[in-house]
Amino acid sequence: LPYVCDFEDPMHNWVFVNGTGNNKWIVDPATNNGGTHALYVSNDDGVHNAYDGNNSCYIWAYRDIFFPACTNGYNLSFDWRGEGESNYDYLLVYFGEPAQPTAGTTLSVPTGVDCISENLNQSTNYQTFTAELPGQNNDGIRRLYFLWRNDASVQNDPAAAIDNIAIRMIQCPAPVNVYAYAIGIDSAILNWTEIGEANAWNLHYKANNASSWTTINDVERPYVLTGLQQGTTYSFYIESN
Repeated sequence: LPYVCDFEDPMHNWVFVNGTGNNKWIVDPATNNGGTHALYVSNDDGVHNAYDGNNSCYIWAYRDIFFPACTNGYNLSFDWRGEGESNYDYLLVYFGEPAQPTAGTTLSVPTGVDCISENLNQSTNYQTFTAELPGQNNDGIRRLYFLWRNDASVQNDPAAAIDNIAIRMIQCPAPVNVYAYAIGIDSAILNWTEIGEANAWNLHYKANNASSWTTINDVERPYVLTGLQQGTTYSFYIESN
């Protein structure tokens, strides 16, 4: 790490488990979110980012990555798109031990592998997926998997496409257990738990009906927030500085 892949290098080292159906993972120039290439599902050997909706399939793409020890965990992000059909055609992301997945018409998830996404579909435009990968017990080779699934009914192109994958160690983890207490007419005490090494934080807050956030930098913990309006609901978040 950091691991960055935009699929412009032909030596990308992604492995495809496509089975015998028409739908296959491929790296080619039918779509991209920058550059010329992306990883996507195609039913015509990469000419189009489309899928055969007449035949059900589960097909996999995976990559082995070395993870150095990092207590704070790792951040995964990538750009994706894919329309698909409602709850039947979608992309899923898995992470875990290196194990051999199997393509076919039924789902078979390898042992030691966890799903880290909801169903990703219903988007013809690229958007960014982000997730935190756990740091504990991930020192060594781990495998990142993408699964495309479709049933044998409605076909809504495009199929899944992925670009600009990045995995980085988290050096400054987000605070956790954020809460407010001692709420008065115009004030509240805010507190949180620091799981990294920060000793100063930035506070962002706003009334829920406001369009912009107010920022106070370098606050200490706990923080007494004053100047609030009576009878108003507020939101706030904390970032480690």
